[in-house]
Amino acid sequence: GIRRVNMAAAELTPLLRNMDSQRIRLAVPLVLIAALALVGLHFVGDHGGSVLMFKNPIGSGDGVVPEKDLSFVKSEQAHFAASKQLDDVAARSKMNDFFDNIAKNQQMEHVRILNSASSGDNSLNNYFDKLANKYHSESRAHHAARLRNHPGMLHRDESDVNSHDLNVAVHHVDHLARSSLDQQKQARIMAQRAQRRAAEEASRREAHEDRLKYRKERSQDEQVERAVRDLSEDQKHKLAAPSMKMRMIQNLKTQKYVEAQRARASAEKADERKKEENQIKKVGDWIKTQDAAAKKTKQEEIENFDEQKNNLKKYLDTITKKHKQEHEAEEEKQSEITSKVRALKRRISATKKSKEEKPFQIKKVSGRVELGFYMESMCPGCKYYTSTVLKALITNPDFNKLVDFKLYPYGNGRISGDAIQCQHGAPECEGNTILACMQSLYPVTETDPGFARAFVCMEESDSLPAEEAKRCAQENKLDYDKIMTCARGDEGKRLAMDAARATENLDPPHEYAPWVTLDGQPLRDSAYDLQSVVCQSSTLAQGNPVCSSGALKVASNQMLRASPVTRSVCLPN
Repeated sequence: GIRRVNMAAAELTPLLRNMDSQRIRLAVPLVLIAALALVGLHFVGDHGGSVLMFKNPIGSGDGVVPEKDLSFVKSEQAHFAASKQLDDVAARSKMNDFFDNIAKNQQMEHVRILNSASSGDNSLNNYFDKLANKYHSESRAHHAARLRNHPGMLHRDESDVNSHDLNVAVHHVDHLARSSLDQQKQARIMAQRAQRRAAEEASRREAHEDRLKYRKERSQDEQVERAVRDLSEDQKHKLAAPSMKMRMIQNLKTQKYVEAQRARASAEKADERKKEENQIKKVGDWIKTQDAAAKKTKQEEIENFDEQKNNLKKYLDTITKKHKQEHEAEEEKQSEITSKVRALKRRISATKKSKEEKPFQIKKVSGRVELGFYMESMCPGCKYYTSTVLKALITNPDFNKLVDFKLYPYGNGRISGDAIQCQHGAPECEGNTILACMQSLYPVTETDPGFARAFVCMEESDSLPAEEAKRCAQENKLDYDKIMTCARGDEGKRLAMDAARATENLDPPHEYAPWVTLDGQPLRDSAYDLQSVVCQSSTLAQGNPVCSSGALKVASNQMLRASPVTRSVCLPN
């Protein structure tokens, strides 16, 4: 047929070339119709029949198709057959058992983790022991592997470093395991991790249970649908299709069943959630209990430490006080020994000088002569010398023009550290300090006797110096309050210490009290002829009434009355 069409096209082609376009447009449909006619004739000739002939697909002459041959009936039957194959009770039971076993294993693992997290110190000790053993085994395996792979190339230093790191890790693990506070801290951390893992496991289990419940509900829905289909199949012999009423009833039953299943699933889910919350609450209560115990233990340790610190402080204070007392006693003893040695030296020196004593050599001094009086306020010899010799001289302005009088109230005392120990006790020290302050505030000058009259007043009395100071100061118009402020303050201590050091630094040292010096030279017995010695030593004596022949004669008579028997002195202890 195709060959014939090609031949016809070849015969028509020369004719078409000679035709214009209008004719070509008219001729094209005619050509196509002719071609189709040729094809149809060829088909009829090959098949021997009409093109419009067809076979009845049903195969019956009355046009009625049997029920079993209907397409939707065949599909429904195939669907039911497939449903029967899927509705296998044993397979479904195995599937449910499989998922139940998975859920049971997960629940057992969860309980095991919770028990291990809440087992206390034993689980922590086991955990740290396992961790240490794991470090040991891994280190040994790694070291052995390196030796096998690189024999002779494993440096000793690196091995030592690895061993040191391992030892550090093991000691660290042992330290953590043996420390009670760290154990509790690790227990809390483990409990918190277990709590987080329990929460994560609960979330995963909840999701898994949701999937299982969804599958179960879906399976139940499928069972309901299969039941409905089975019921419909039983009634198909009577009715070609179920009625609308039956469908509504089945739908209602199915909906109620599904709602009941969902309600039961929701109740089970609520129970599981409640159990999980109770478990989490128990873990939280356990953590709070551990925290409270740790805080209590820490507070007790702090209190014990404070108590030990206070006890140690008291002990140190006691030791320090005892050491200080021993040191002071030792200093006092040493000072006493030093004073006794010094007194013995003075006595020896006095004995030697008494054997080799030379008379006081008078030297002329231009201007005023320095007159030093070294005494102590409760010495009887000092009181006698002051009342018989000094009283008439230092209160006389003419005599004060010849001398520069300085009083050194210390005598035979001893210096002990920063304190002074007087020969006649604390009252004498108080009187010495008062006299030092009087001289500092009211010194003796050429025109003013200053504190001299008050000093003589105190020395003429046999009462305590501090008791007579107020009366003598007020009688001679001295400010008693000002004097006592000085005596009771740091200035009085400084003045008393200056007098003590000046006495201790005498050269030659003093041998007794009273001790009188003129320009640094001791007068000894010549002190009772003080007026004559001063007049001979000072260049200012000429024309001074004190140095007149009459005045010197009177002083000489007083010296004769003061016999050696009445000249008492205070020797050092």
